[in-house]
Amino acid sequence: MKEILNLLNLAEGSTELDIENSIKSLINKKDEMDEDMDEEAMNEYKAKYDELKKSYDEINNELTVIKKEFMDAKAKAEDEKIMNTINASLKMGKIKNESVDSWKTILKSDFENGSKIINELPINKISTKIETKDIQTIKSNKNILAEEMDRILKGMKK
Repeated sequence: MKEILNLLNLAEGSTELDIENSIKSLINKKDEMDEDMDEEAMNEYKAKYDELKKSYDEINNELTVIKKEFMDAKAKAEDEKIMNTINASLKMGKIKNESVDSWKTILKSDFENGSKIINELPINKISTKIETKDIQTIKSNKNILAEEMDRILKGMKK
């Protein structure tokens, strides 16, 4: 019993109530220390959470910017593809200038089927035919010009 009293910092002859109060005091101090440690641990976890949340928010913001840039680039590429199809179709005479806006709308909503329809349209530009007699006239004129140049050159040499 003497050892217990020494551990509790009590003098010999202490009563049972003194021992009980000393033990209760130690238990209360331990609980307070646990609470302090829990509060410290909570503060550490909160600080770590705040740090991780900040990193997450930064990464999420970067991701949002990258997604927007990607969507903008994708939209631009789709618009260029549509305009290239429309311009080629205009040059071939498959569509008219007045219908460009309608074709843009169609190609934007369904490019694959819209371009199939355009490809099936007939070419409306009239190609100029070179008649056989025109070719003969050109050859004849070429020969006449060559003969005339030879005559002029011979005259200059004299």
